[in-house]
Amino acid sequence: MSQVIANRYAEALFRLAKAKDLLDTVDKDLGLATQAVAESQSLRQLLEHPLVAKADKTEMVRRIFTGKVDGITLNFLQLLQDRGRGTLLEAIQARFHQLVAQSARRTTAHLRVARHPGEEAVSRLRARLESSWQKQVELDIVVDEQLVAGACLRVDDEVLDGSLRARLDTLKQQLLRP
Repeated sequence: MSQVIANRYAEALFRLAKAKDLLDTVDKDLGLATQAVAESQSLRQLLEHPLVAKADKTEMVRRIFTGKVDGITLNFLQLLQDRGRGTLLEAIQARFHQLVAQSARRTTAHLRVARHPGEEAVSRLRARLESSWQKQVELDIVVDEQLVAGACLRVDDEVLDGSLRARLDTLKQQLLRP
C-alpha cells in the first residue's frame, strides 16, 4: 500500500516539475535529500520519530534544505512531513527518477560480470544496447566473482543471464531430473 502512495506522490511531483520545466533539477534535488536522510542516522531518527511533532519536522526540513534545493522540491519535502509521509521519500525518489528517465528515453542497464571488461567493450555494449532499446543507456557495472565467468544483464524488466554460474545451475537441474 505504501508503494502505491509513494507512486502517487512521485507522479504528482513529476507533472508539476514537467510543467515548470524542472525535471532534472527536481530529480537531482530528490537524490540529494534522499542521500542526506540515508547518510544521517540522527536526522532519519528525528524525521521518523512518532513523538516529534509534524510542524517541528517540517521546520527542520525547511532549515536543512533551504538554499540547497529548488523551491518546488523544498515545498514537496515539507508537504511530505506535514502529511506524515516522510518515510516514503526513498520510494518517491526512485519512482520520480524512473519517470524522468522514461520521459527522456533513458534507462539504466545493470551489468554483473566476473571480471571488469575494458572500456572498448563497455562502449560497444552501450552502443548495442542503445540501438536495441532505442534509449540512452547508462551502464551500472558490478564485478561479482561468484559468477565464475560470463555476465548477467538487467535492463528495465528484462534479465539476460549469460553467466557460467547460471549455465552450471541449469545443467545441474537437467541432470537431476528423473
